[in-house]
Amino acid sequence: MLIIIAVLFSLGVGWAVFLTVNMLIVINTPLPPNEKDYTVIVLGCKVLKSGRPSDMLTQRLIGALNLLNENENYVCVVTGGQGHDEPRPEAHVMRDWLIEKGISPERIFIEDLSVNTHENLNLAYEVITENNLPEDVIIVSDGFHLWRAKMTANRLFNEVHTFASYTYKRMIIPYWIREWAALTRDILLY
Repeated sequence: MLIIIAVLFSLGVGWAVFLTVNMLIVINTPLPPNEKDYTVIVLGCKVLKSGRPSDMLTQRLIGALNLLNENENYVCVVTGGQGHDEPRPEAHVMRDWLIEKGISPERIFIEDLSVNTHENLNLAYEVITENNLPEDVIIVSDGFHLWRAKMTANRLFNEVHTFASYTYKRMIIPYWIREWAALTRDILLY
């Protein structure tokens, strides 16, 4: 019995190391040189009862804001529907936040029906194709989330890059472990 437990434990540790290494590779891959236009896709995240973005969503928006300010030709698709405990769709809150920070509304497109990462990206693809936006994309999310997002996006877009937003230290461990489970599910199902 102890041998079985030791083998299962070793396999689990090995799997976690494999996932972590790949997550870190994506997090640390630099953006390409600013030689062409991209569509920035900001993945949805919790909206507070006050209607303001959560801390995690605010950091994603700051990352997108920096990209959009540095590259005037970039456009943005904000993604995320309305959860049962959210007063407004995530994408609408994100759009309003970016406009408050000076981004022109004409540069922001909304995908407001999704409830998970796969839907975020699949529905963002529809928005991008319907509006003839660049199909070369930069996905903005927390670092722990980017490898899974990139795996999905690689099936949809021409060129996929990622930009890791700041993640508060208190959130890293629980979300990182949760991401291991989500990655395992996606690798097995997709």
